[in-house]
Amino acid sequence: MRYLSLVANGHALDMVFIARDLKDTLFIPTGAISQQEALQILEQYCAYYKQGHDDYFYFYVALGFNDLNILLGDYDDFWDAYERSIEKEMDYTFKEVYLEKAISFGFFSEDNYQQLCANTYAILSPIIDRLPDLFKEIKKDKK
Repeated sequence: MRYLSLVANGHALDMVFIARDLKDTLFIPTGAISQQEALQILEQYCAYYKQGHDDYFYFYVALGFNDLNILLGDYDDFWDAYERSIEKEMDYTFKEVYLEKAISFGFFSEDNYQQLCANTYAILSPIIDRLPDLFKEIKKDKK
């Protein structure tokens, strides 16, 4: 968000993404995102933020791990993958009190699955387009 804000304000910058779970540093070169594009992405993210104040906003960042593979199938495939994950003792991907409460109210329900997929792709696509190894690398190292 900071990088997008700076680019949206006319600063020409490289972005270096460093995380302890990544083997390599990820990099977005100057000019890879135009000022107009940065503004559009920020406007869309702000709209999602505002929408989340009115109702549940169906998005969970961990669904992006492993190249969004958990969202590639139908709802039954998604639910099976979710249940397998929560059954693994050392997998904490979905073990979060707030998420568990939201799921109990239907956050991951079949009725909401299409919106969950659409929101996840819409939010993560600008990131994955520019840092394609980000989510696959983080998940790979967490095995």
